[in-house]
Parts: sequence; C-alpha cells; structure tokens
Amino acid sequence: MKKNIFISLLMLTLQAWHTQAQSDLPNPGVKLLARVYQDSIKLRWAPNTPALWKQGKQHGYQLEKFLVYQNGKVLPQPQKMPLDQAVFKLQPANAWQKLLEKDEMATIAYEAMFGKEMQVTSTNKMLKIVEQAQARELRFAFALMAADYSPWVAKASGLSFTDKAVKKGEKYLYRIAVAVPEKSGKANRGTAYAGVDDYQPLPKPIELQGEFGDQQVMLVWNQLYYQHIYNAYYIERSEDGKNYQLTTKLPHLSIEENEIGGLPQRLMAVTDSLPQNGKTYYLRVRGFTPFAELGPPSDSVVVGKGVKSTHWQVTLKKPTLRQANVQLTWVVDNKIKAEVKNIWVEKAPKAKGKYIPLHAKPLANDEFSLTDTVASGATYYRVRLEGNNGEEAISFPHLVQLPDSIPPDAPVKFQGRVDTLGAVSMEWVAPQATDVKGYHIFRAEGAKDEFVRINRVLVSSPTFKDTISLKTLNPYIHYRIQAVDHYLNPSALSQVFSLKRPDKIPPQSPTFVRAVSTDSALVLKWQPSASHDVAHHLLYRANIGEDNWQLQVDFTRLDTTILQKVQDTVLYTTHYLYQDKSAVVGQRYQYTLVAVDSSRLESPPSRPVSAKLIANTLLPAAKKLRATKNLDQRHIQLSWTFEDSRVRSFKIYRATENQRLRFYKTVPASAKENPTIFRDTEITKGNCYQYRVQAIAPGNQARFSKIVRIKY
Repeated sequence: MKKNIFISLLMLTLQAWHTQAQSDLPNPGVKLLARVYQDSIKLRWAPNTPALWKQGKQHGYQLEKFLVYQNGKVLPQPQKMPLDQAVFKLQPANAWQKLLEKDEMATIAYEAMFGKEMQVTSTNKMLKIVEQAQARELRFAFALMAADYSPWVAKASGLSFTDKAVKKGEKYLYRIAVAVPEKSGKANRGTAYAGVDDYQPLPKPIELQGEFGDQQVMLVWNQLYYQHIYNAYYIERSEDGKNYQLTTKLPHLSIEENEIGGLPQRLMAVTDSLPQNGKTYYLRVRGFTPFAELGPPSDSVVVGKGVKSTHWQVTLKKPTLRQANVQLTWVVDNKIKAEVKNIWVEKAPKAKGKYIPLHAKPLANDEFSLTDTVASGATYYRVRLEGNNGEEAISFPHLVQLPDSIPPDAPVKFQGRVDTLGAVSMEWVAPQATDVKGYHIFRAEGAKDEFVRINRVLVSSPTFKDTISLKTLNPYIHYRIQAVDHYLNPSALSQVFSLKRPDKIPPQSPTFVRAVSTDSALVLKWQPSASHDVAHHLLYRANIGEDNWQLQVDFTRLDTTILQKVQDTVLYTTHYLYQDKSAVVGQRYQYTLVAVDSSRLESPPSRPVSAKLIANTLLPAAKKLRATKNLDQRHIQLSWTFEDSRVRSFKIYRATENQRLRFYKTVPASAKENPTIFRDTEITKGNCYQYRVQAIAPGNQARFSKIVRIKY
C-alpha cells in the first residue's frame, strides 16, 4: 500500500514540479496562510524555493504576532504579542518514529528530508549539476506536499502553528521568516492578517458537471472560484446516493495556471474510472485545503451509468493548444473505417450542452485532424461518426480552456428604492458579455466617500437586496456595481447611483433671537432650521395664557420680500426679521416657529417668545428752546414754545459743565403764556450751564427738547 501511495504521490509531484518549471523562478520567500476558526487561528507556511527549504530545515522559522485592530479601530501603533512558541524547527529523525508507524505521509516526508542523497550517474559535468538540482527539487516538492496532506507531518516539519490566544473584536498580523543568521541574507517574509471574527465555514465546490463513458466518467467543476481555499480535490462515489466513499487515496491537485498565458484556469476536469457499466453511480467532489481539511460535498451530484463501447468507436486525443489555435486529432478503429460515411467535429460551452459542428460539410472518412480557433473561456470538443447504415459513434469530450483576461463591461441602468424599514431593493441591466458570473456590490454614505464591498458571496443575478440604517442625517445612500466573469476578471465600477432614504428624522427646530415693539409692529428676529432638507417654516401666534395657536405665515422661501435678511458678523450666522403688523396695541402675544422638511416631517416647535405692541404715546419735543443771561437781575432766562393743550407741566433738566443732565425743576404750563418762560436764579458766576425741557401730560410724555448751553 505504501508503495502505491508513493507512486501516486510521485506522479502528482512531477506534475506540480513540471508546472513550476514552466514559470519564472519566484523570489525566495516564505508563503504564509491563515485558517480562521471560532476559537483559534491556524497558520501554515512553506518556503518557495529548494534553497530556502534547506535553510529552513537547518535554522527553523521565526514567527511574530502583532495586534493591529481592536474594538472597531485600527491601532495607531501595532502591538507585538507574545507567542507560546516563536521558533519552529524540523524535529530530529529519531522523533519521527511514532509518526512513521501511523501516518503514510510521514514516510514520504521522512525520506525526502532524511533519506540518502540520490546517486547521479552522468559523467557530463553540466548535466550532473542539473541532475543534482532536479533531485533537490523533487525532495523539496515531496516534503511540502506531504505536509499539505498531513497536519502531523506539517507540525513535525516545523511548518504549522495553532494560535489559541485570540479574542473576538481583535485582528492580528502574523509574520514568518526563515531564522537564518543576518550574514546569510534575508528572504521575503510571509504575512497573514486574520481575526476570529473572520470565521467562515468551508464552501461547497460549484458548477459540477459529468459525462459518462465506457467504465469512466469525466467530472468538471469550477476550481477557480475557491482557488484561494482549496489546493486539491477528492472525488466521492456512491451506489445508493447516500453512502459515499473516496475513489482515490490521494486528492487531485488543483491546476493554478493555464498552459497559455499563465492565467488562472477556471474549470478542473478529472476522468475517473467506474467499477462497471450499466450501473447507476452518484458522484460528487470535495475540496481539500493546505491545512489537510476536507470540505463539504459539492452543491450538486452527477448521476449516470457507464456505457459499454461497441465496435463503432472514435477516440478524440487530448487537444493541443498553440496560442489561440487548438489542434484536434482523433482515431477511428480500422475495422469500421470503410463503414464511416461522415465525420463531424463539434464543440459546446458545456459537456452536456448543445454541440455545434465546426464545419458546414462533413469531413471524409480519411481525415483525422482539424484545427480550430478558440476564443477565451471553456470549450468542449467531441467527434461524431455517421455510418452508411445509420450507425453513430460519439467520442468522449475533451475540455479546452483558453485564458480570459478581458473584463466585462460595467453594469448600467439602475433602479431601486428604500422602504420605511430600511430595506433596499435594486436591479440593473447586465452587461452584454456572455461569460458574466456575477456581481460585487459597493456602498458608501457619501457620493465622494470610499466605496466598500458589502457582499461576501458573488451575486449571481442583476438584483440585490440590502438593509441600511435610517437613523442618519444623510438623506441618500450610494451604490456602485462591478461585474465579474468566470475567470474573476472584474469590470470597472459602475457609475454612482443614489437612493433616497425615507425621511424619519424631523428637521431641527428654528430659534427666536428676540422680539421688540416699534411704533407700528412687533418685530421678530429668528434663525432658520439648520437642517438641509427644510422646505418651509411656519410661524404661529397665540395670546398669552391661551393655547389656541393660529398660523400667521408660511415661509415657503427665505428670500421673500416680507423677510429682511440680517448677517450676524460676530457669530457668522444669518438671521431674519419679520414685522407682525396685525398685532393689537396693548395685547401680549406668544410666538413659535416650526420647520417642515421635504418629507413633510415637522420639527418640534421652537421655544416661544412673547412681546406686546406698545402704543405710540410720545408727544413732540418742545421747540425754540433758548437761554439768555441777565447779569443785572442775576438769572438765566429759558423760553420755549409748545402747541399741545394736553400739556400740564414741563420738566427742566440742568447740568453744569462736564456733568450729566439731571431733573431740576417742574414748571406749570399755561395756555395764556406761550412761549413759556422760566428764570433760573440758582446760578454762580463763571459757570457754564446746559438745559433741556420735556413736556408732561396725563398718561403721556414728550420727547426731550434739544440741549442749549450758556455761560453765566
């Protein structure tokens, strides 16, 4: 059994080694992968060159851990975290004995790392160097592949670690490098960023198809979509659709690159044998990770029977790709060549799809090759024979894949709405490309903000449902869509399209600054609502002590003639003045303002302000006020005129130089005496005096007269 395992692993290793030899040599470095669980993070690493692998065997690997994200925030400075184990080394040969007894993969890894060097028989010096290098590369490939297939081998090889010192809400940066001395030079470090909140169960393989033949079945599935998770696949077979068993001891390696262009290959095709024809079999595939985890079964099952071949057979050989041309060659049994009437070479986008001939007329029975020009994507080819007597033979199909590096166009013509619960529904027109696999959805609060992808799984149809918060002052939510083809080529992001949130947040209240009475109106000074979606303001009035508020004005615009705009140069705010000319003299009123937004939501009423219109009871000022001095009689004489019969007296205000005017005397008014005369005898020679007069009437008073000055 171990011999069979070794031979199978050798074939897989040679396949992987051949693929690597086709590509450019990588820069020396350690590749690091992280697998997140709900309570731990498992790390696997591997050197990418035989020379670095040899250094890792000798010196081990140095692992570092940094806390970079905590409580919803990226830390300004990463914090280095302690590890239970920081240096990982290959266990010595004697420590592998127990592992060799229970794990077949351990034997492969042990021989690769501790076995004797292969004897090179070539006498050519250059060829000898090449053979030695190839031997080292084979050991390197065997050792790493065995670590992929066995977690115990990975641990014993110093290539794995499980970190259980993890917390929810935190994310860590892991860094790994070969622990070589500084003088030996540094290779590229491997890094991985992970946290337990990123846990996702392993996915099911998708797009499984099958085609049954003579004691064989060709299975095809999408290996590109989960290429970052699975590096190999197992096939399982069942006779009853319930009990499944693996068909091989070792998994089938995932092919990372196409033969042309070095681009990812979307489909993986494997031909597996069947125990017998005519019996129904159920087949499914399961992914296998570099952490030796077996994923769940594929999302579909292939069901069918093997069909025994008759003497009417045609075999299509493996097609040969040269740039964009595929060379097709087939073989027809010599016994039936003379009976073949027509040969058709056909192709289809799916194994069980509709096959279309490559040529308008059938090929002759002596033609056995054809060249086709293939476009990007997957194409299935088959050869169909037609006999002279109605016989028919169809070859087993072959899959040909040409790398596709052309992205689809961006989606267009969006429609959508947001309901009152925050549920978003949207749809768009799909690009014209036939190979669109799905879409990524990007969202942002602001049209100029960074758009963040919100779908974890590719959206398969041009529709999407989302849920957003309505408790925000931002009235719109913004989206962009990206189309992705079967080769995961992304289109450019679509144009931004915006959906309006149902407005459930009322606007902010306006505020009063003050209310004052003038000769003819009550003047209200107020500041409008700060909300950006206000449609209009409502002014209400009620008598003091009453709750019967009446709408006075609906300000649908602020640039109306009934409002005066005033700029506050101190607070840098804008105020508005409104004159209520309908106020009754002597009645005290209270006012309030309400803002209404475009969704007809009203703000809370502003804090009321009260005011009363005061009657205009001021009498005009005295006129022609004059002052003359009489040195002989030692007095200053004041005279003025006033023509209102309601006046009963006059107040005289006096002040000496540099003093404030103060009430001085009251003089009775007389209708017979006009102008009125007052003589001030309480004076001192050399002083300067100031006078002003104010008329007094019952319930009324006049404005002050002008000031007169005189020196005695």
